[in-house]
Amino acid sequence: MEDVNSPGSMRSQMSSAAISESTSHTSPTSSPPMSFRKPEANEQSLPVTIQIPRRTPQMAQKMARASGNGDWTYMFYRDCTLSFGDHSKWKLFKRIGDEESIEMNDGAAVAAALYHCARIENSNIVQRGIMKIYTQIKGMPLEMPPVQVKKEIAALKHLRTVKTDADTPAPRMIVYKSMQQPGHTWVPGGFVVFIVMEKMPGIPLSWHKYDALQEEEREKVRLAFRAMLINLWDAGVDPWERGLDKLRWDKVAKKCYIGYKELQMLLLDLKQNVSTTALDAPRTAERPAQSARNKEQAVAQKLWSMAQETGKWVGILYFKKAIKFEDGSRCIPVERFCDERLDRDPDGAVIARAVYKCIKVESAKIVQKGVMKVYLQIDGQPEQCPVWVLEEITALRKLALARTQSEDRIPAPGLIVTKTEQQPRWKYVHGGFAVFIVMDGMPGETLDPTTFHQQPVHLQQQVQQAFKKSLQRIWAAGVCPIDQGLRNLLWHKEEGKCYIVDMEEAESIDGAFSAPFHDGLEFRSWGFERYPEEVRPE
Repeated sequence: MEDVNSPGSMRSQMSSAAISESTSHTSPTSSPPMSFRKPEANEQSLPVTIQIPRRTPQMAQKMARASGNGDWTYMFYRDCTLSFGDHSKWKLFKRIGDEESIEMNDGAAVAAALYHCARIENSNIVQRGIMKIYTQIKGMPLEMPPVQVKKEIAALKHLRTVKTDADTPAPRMIVYKSMQQPGHTWVPGGFVVFIVMEKMPGIPLSWHKYDALQEEEREKVRLAFRAMLINLWDAGVDPWERGLDKLRWDKVAKKCYIGYKELQMLLLDLKQNVSTTALDAPRTAERPAQSARNKEQAVAQKLWSMAQETGKWVGILYFKKAIKFEDGSRCIPVERFCDERLDRDPDGAVIARAVYKCIKVESAKIVQKGVMKVYLQIDGQPEQCPVWVLEEITALRKLALARTQSEDRIPAPGLIVTKTEQQPRWKYVHGGFAVFIVMDGMPGETLDPTTFHQQPVHLQQQVQQAFKKSLQRIWAAGVCPIDQGLRNLLWHKEEGKCYIVDMEEAESIDGAFSAPFHDGLEFRSWGFERYPEEVRPE
């Protein structure tokens, strides 16, 4: 065993008293050790016990600085000793690289960070490892981590059970814990996950490092990668994220490993005999990766030309094609509502948007009908999902929740399912966003400004009063539509009901909007009444 205070230890300057202090010291602004969410029946681990200061004005200032510096996990967990369900205690040491902030579809954000860590027994280091921390830093509290993190945990747990003669080509999980954040951290009630993994040999790869190698060693890396990937498939796990930056290269052992960063794995349902035909194919150029990129760029150029000719930027890629979502559902856009629209955001990105009628299918049967809206970046520097799209998703989610909690039908669509993905190299913008939003379909006909103002006054007033009632109902659900106009309204004559269908840039709050309804202002803003300088048709 290695003494934590020995000259060769990671933090030789730390005494055993310092280790004890990180878990037992209580300052005037500190709270006592806290135990959080009770473990579920199938969880082996106990609550993690840590010391986190209460949120004071001074603490709020420190948190603001930490957020600006990207120190979300470092702010609260640096030098902590964490207790896990197997009664092991793990000490965090040096952070590996910068923390990353990941935006999610529902407006939440997650910070991810890697740390060197060590298992401590009686002030001695008995095992070294790598700890990954995921913590929610923004949005409505999510008690459980997102599905990508769950998949990673499932794959790491699976690798822990695999018995193989060869070295495991990916880090095995040692222990993990998921809990809810206390009331004085980033998102009270939001999740935080701690994953302790084995340390892997070698150095992290990148395209720059790989390209700098001699051809002979590059060939060794390729052969080692091939053996590693087949070994991983044989273990029943398929890498989810691809790229040289996800790999580690052990030059001495001539072996390739999956690294720690952005480790996303998809656990195979059944162990499959994966074909290695593509891996066995001979190289036709000195740099096959460059050759593949050239082919992808050629496809992207052809795709761009076709889209310019037809104006169907989204339709060429997705119309009448099944789109799979993270919950396993598949939705197919089957009929376009209107022509696609192009917009340019303040950062210069060009965004195509399309709206379709769609169907949700299971086992080749239609189980639900709805509306699909697609936002697709087609030009500019690669961007993440825009904030105003996230606001729309949040509003639709609130309306869906309000619908389940109310007997009367909310006069607006609710969210069914959504996903955001990055475009591959062969699409319009490599790394640019593609957002799919599936929502409830609403009955009725779109209100046309010209025909509406030609209707008798008493019919116009009937629609206006129905609209007023609908808007107030949506306000009561905590959503305020911003994109105003008759084009965003549907009138159902038989029901005598008006539906508001577009939630772009909608504002959402906890509780209800309490602003009074000013007839003149709201009716004019939405296009029901003409402004004085406008002439009403006879």
